[in-house]
Amino acid sequence: MSNSIWDHPEITTELIEKSMRKARIERSKAVWAILQNLFSRPESRETDNADFSLKQPKLRLG
Repeated sequence: MSNSIWDHPEITTELIEKSMRKARIERSKAVWAILQNLFSRPESRETDNADFSLKQPKLRLG
């Protein structure tokens, strides 16, 4: 019998584990990129030695 395009590889636990590992890595990269975009400061990209202490007074809790 000839192989057709509809033949699928056998799904084994190794294949599942490999796919899950790859998915976790990709998800981690995506979450890291989102966090960097959310919490990055545009002014810190322009100057690496920006002094943020003068921009806002110190917050006192309690």
